[in-house]
Amino acid sequence: MRRFSKSGTANPTTAELLRVVVVEDSPTHMEMYARQISETPGFVVIAQLTNPLDVEPWMKSHAADLPHVVILDYYFPAYDITGVQLARTLRRSHPKLPLLLLTSVKDLNVVSEFMAAARGAGRGFLLKGSDDKDDFTQYIRSVSAQNLVVGRSVHELYERYRGFESLPNEDKAIVRFVAEGLTYDRIGKKLKEQAIVPFELAERTVQARIKRITDALGIPEFNADGDALDRKVGLVTAYKDLGIGGVVSAQAQPS
Repeated sequence: MRRFSKSGTANPTTAELLRVVVVEDSPTHMEMYARQISETPGFVVIAQLTNPLDVEPWMKSHAADLPHVVILDYYFPAYDITGVQLARTLRRSHPKLPLLLLTSVKDLNVVSEFMAAARGAGRGFLLKGSDDKDDFTQYIRSVSAQNLVVGRSVHELYERYRGFESLPNEDKAIVRFVAEGLTYDRIGKKLKEQAIVPFELAERTVQARIKRITDALGIPEFNADGDALDRKVGLVTAYKDLGIGGVVSAQAQPS
């Protein structure tokens, strides 16, 4: 029997709603996502799983009422599995199941690994704290329609990576040396030692090169309050975020 709202409009049944399963070990994030999804018309959260090892058994026991989208966390510190590995397992057992990965790990290597693991059906990658805000349910709906989706923050990472790849070789070397923690003076000397440039660069020249590089990569010079930012710190953060050379971001505890 159909239920009706006070206005006389028929309330949708679960079968008519976009069904979502959330796999997230953080109670705070789980509550936030479940509330955000459930409060959006047309959506319903049919399962909240804090243990990633429960996903496959749950899917088997609900084979007649599978979700339209499964949202996966990336980092599960209490379990020997990542969201990418779980995506790979789910893709084998459910080839057309749309998957959406959420993480605070800003590393294009992780993005690439997930997109490869989830290939063959709708898939999306969002960064926590930015892409999981206002447009969150729109991303979910798009993934459910078998689209490939990446959040705005991930697009920015890709744009920065393309900017890095377009840099001259000596500028790429400067970025790597900055990430290694070398001083301006040592960078100037090492460029000469490795025959990247024909002569040592003065500290002032290295500083000017770093300014040019950060401008090219779109790294801000000032924060929202108008305070000057350390360009070297910004460059190191950008380098690690891109996962260049296998370096994984250590800005924050992954989740």
